[in-house]
Amino acid sequence: MKTLLAAIAAKKAELDHHRQRAPGGTTNFDHSQDLELTYTSNAIEGNTLIAVETTMVIEHGITIAGKPLKDHLEAIDHFEALGYVRALAREPAALTEMDLRKLDRVVLLR
Repeated sequence: MKTLLAAIAAKKAELDHHRQRAPGGTTNFDHSQDLELTYTSNAIEGNTLIAVETTMVIEHGITIAGKPLKDHLEAIDHFEALGYVRALAREPAALTEMDLRKLDRVVLLR
């Protein structure tokens, strides 16, 4: 058990070191993860956008010919909801019912 805890502590120290060297690096990582999670989550639900199309819709506001508008809006709403969840996670306050209600509204915004 001590070996495992030591290994975890070493990995955390390495991660902290990289964060100091590359400010904004975790922001880029979070953004990439949110794009991937948006694509996979929506694909499971039947959204027809492929990964690169999802990225184009979110990052550039491009509409993809032949794809339903609903799919575009789902991608945008899901991505924005992830941003809201990340903002909530940074707050020291406990999660409230109002936070969850707002999250529901963000996911189903359009």
